[in-house]
Amino acid sequence: MARNQVTPTSGLSTSENSETATFTVALATVPEFAVDVAITSLDVTEGLVRIPSGTSASSLTLSFAADISALTPQTVVVAGQSYDVGTEPAGTVYTVQVGSVSSSDTGYAAIDPDNIVARNLDFP
Repeated sequence: MARNQVTPTSGLSTSENSETATFTVALATVPEFAVDVAITSLDVTEGLVRIPSGTSASSLTLSFAADISALTPQTVVVAGQSYDVGTEPAGTVYTVQVGSVSSSDTGYAAIDPDNIVARNLDFP
């Protein structure tokens, strides 16, 4: 059965002091064709995304080959952004969209993976 495994989908915390959090994405089965998964921050004032060795941006694409390596989780780093420092002591909840799966593998092309919910903590 074609499906994405996103771990965790909630409980992530970042901060306006540039603290980061991570989550992973993997495929549950080896796809027939390559699979691309778009990752997008829906609030770039609170958090940006990157791969561990990359530069933070509003979005990125994870690519999974049509082989056993597709089962290896890929890590995404969510980096907190400084915006309106100290205005929301409990932090601001924002979403990182895991979706827009692109593949000629019809099983994976139809998937809408779970999004990530994160909280960007404010510091006075």
